[in-house]
Amino acid sequence: MKYRGIILMAIVFMTSPLIALISEMSYGRPMKITRNWKAVSTADRAFQYVDDSTLISMDILLLEDDGGLPEAYTTYIRTPVCDDTLCNLLHIQMYWNVLGNYLGFDTIAGESLTKNDHLAFTNEDYDKLHQLLQDDNAVIKRKSKAELFDKTETRQSEVVDAVTGATALEVKEAVVDGALYSCYTLYHLVYGEISDRIQLHTEELLDRGLTEKLLNSQYADDQLYALKNLNEDDFLRYKEIILGLIESAIPLNRIYILKKMPKILWQDREVQLKLGKYFMAMDVNSRTYVLNKLLDEDWIEPQSLNDMANCLTELSKNQVKSLSAILAKNEEVIWSSTRMRIDSIVNGGQFRYDYLLQP
Repeated sequence: MKYRGIILMAIVFMTSPLIALISEMSYGRPMKITRNWKAVSTADRAFQYVDDSTLISMDILLLEDDGGLPEAYTTYIRTPVCDDTLCNLLHIQMYWNVLGNYLGFDTIAGESLTKNDHLAFTNEDYDKLHQLLQDDNAVIKRKSKAELFDKTETRQSEVVDAVTGATALEVKEAVVDGALYSCYTLYHLVYGEISDRIQLHTEELLDRGLTEKLLNSQYADDQLYALKNLNEDDFLRYKEIILGLIESAIPLNRIYILKKMPKILWQDREVQLKLGKYFMAMDVNSRTYVLNKLLDEDWIEPQSLNDMANCLTELSKNQVKSLSAILAKNEEVIWSSTRMRIDSIVNGGQFRYDYLLQP
């Protein structure tokens, strides 16, 4: 089912009988967002999801960029969140990224989020909710509804003749004051089964175009997701992107690339040159891994040997040992300028590991 332009359909189980709600919305930048927002051109229905705990049925929509590639998922939620009459219905547009992680939310025109006594959320309240939803290990993740309140205390509503339990101290700082149920409901929708369903749906869509988009993403989790789905042929296909990531990726992703990179690439001239060029800027674990892998190769590019030798004084003892072994193994191809650089370090009397480089 295709939604063009700004049409959004959401079907919500409220009470019996089923209430169907159709809402028109534009997909501009949400009120709160964890990433840079890109314009979307279409919205496809990805799947329908029914949350057992809230009895909410939602059409999960896949938002696509101008190139027709997945950009995000979204759904409209309309649900009660309280066990009494102290709260209004909750209306919100929720967003996930293509990995199923929380992305952001938006309010519905004329339907501000509210707290106890029908008080509207303030800007600070929206900030607090956004902060909570970004925490995938928040205290309320491990709580049932019954554990949210301190049963020894009660709170009297100033507007409605009703009493509600006081929020337990251990969760009070994490949630919006007076909107515990709203926070709890939204949090468990964001981090519940729906997240897994989104990731499964993305896996079905993972083609060359989406893979390249994720590899080229500025976000480390996108990159790692794509990297985990690459086979040996993919590493060859995306060699230029992979080399760029070795230079720019966070240490976790860089070491993942190095460990998964097939042997044929370790023997590749361009790859060896890039490894030498980026060697100085690498984190210590990546340097160690590169040295250990290159030690297994029969031949190393002289330029790479030179670049790594220029980093000698920055290396640990074990790294110097490994590089010394690599240099000895490739003695016949080492440039004279590289030898002179090493000799000056050994004879300078200032390098604590100079003895590891002596014949």
